[in-house]
Amino acid sequence: MITSDQIRAARALIRWSAEDLAARSGVGLSTIRRMETAEGIPSASGKNLAAVQKALEAAGVLFIQENGEGPGVRLRKNLTLDMFAGSGNAAPEFQRITARDDGLVIVTNPPYPSRKK
Repeated sequence: MITSDQIRAARALIRWSAEDLAARSGVGLSTIRRMETAEGIPSASGKNLAAVQKALEAAGVLFIQENGEGPGVRLRKNLTLDMFAGSGNAAPEFQRITARDDGLVIVTNPPYPSRKK
């Protein structure tokens, strides 16, 4: 099972808002917020926890289980994630997040790739 700390960290790692996670997982926003404020493993239904985990994993997050140092998250190696991100009333902007083999995470704002006709 994933913890509330892992959910918050995963969302921050891929720069998703709680609203983004709710939309991508199909779980209600108020449920996401309750999950993230819980201590340890959220008391949400197994179905909702699985949906949140699946959505975050599809975006490239790996969940690291307790290994003596505590549970954690990281991005898959050699992963590039293209997305739109914005906050508040600001217009979303295109971002590319790349996790390299050496563990470095790079966030850039390249021009949005156009579709070839």
